[in-house]
Amino acid sequence: MRLNLEAKDDNEIAILAYLEENASETLTEKINSGKKTMADCVGYIREQARKRAKNGMAMIKDVEVFGWATHYFEEDALKPGALRDPGEKVGVEKQIVERKAEEAKKKAAELEKKKKEEAKHGLEGQLDMFELMGGM
Repeated sequence: MRLNLEAKDDNEIAILAYLEENASETLTEKINSGKKTMADCVGYIREQARKRAKNGMAMIKDVEVFGWATHYFEEDALKPGALRDPGEKVGVEKQIVERKAEEAKKKAAELEKKKKEEAKHGLEGQLDMFELMGGM
């Protein structure tokens, strides 16, 4: 069946060919409604692959990609442009943010522990000779 989608590169051509060979009448009607584009579909597929990525890399089988494409066009709830929150961090960027947050927690815990120790010894508010010398 012929679908009203425009493929711009080899990946989109492969997805379109799969959909044209395998789309049911219902799916063909949804695709041909014009509510979603191939570019939107590829964006959805990229988001799904990013969710699977580890250290910025994902290995995805063709059958999964074609399944995501089919799912994208089947589900009316998946709206173009609403696939990911613009502020959401993914992949390596997400790992960096998580690592920095963990480091900040550790520093805060160390500072709190140090304040408790100083309070025990009555040093709160007093200058520490070692701190004045650069933390030797």
